[in-house]
Amino acid sequence: MTIDHFFGREYSETYNCASFACDVWEHLTGTNIQSEMDGFLKPITDRTVPLNLRKSFIKLSKPKSPCLVLMHRPRTPPHVGIYFEGRVLHIQENGVAYQPADVASFGFTKVRYYKCP
Repeated sequence: MTIDHFFGREYSETYNCASFACDVWEHLTGTNIQSEMDGFLKPITDRTVPLNLRKSFIKLSKPKSPCLVLMHRPRTPPHVGIYFEGRVLHIQENGVAYQPADVASFGFTKVRYYKCP
């Protein structure tokens, strides 16, 4: 399955890392997870990790393709990407990146992986 068409996406106030992750997840799995990502879909200043995310998804001890990658650091909004084929596909203000997990999560103090049941 190709992910090439995601590299042209642009980050904006209305299209953030969660919007991107929802699009990628649906492309890879056929499952729409927007309702589970509700708090994440808000603008960066209001972004929260929705409690239903933790209830709707299974926490993994290590990544398994595809899965959500939830990244936290103190005093900043959470960030999310999709682990796919050994790398994390995510979007930030400077664009789309497809990086090894340790590079994508650099500077984050907590990294968690979640799979849809």
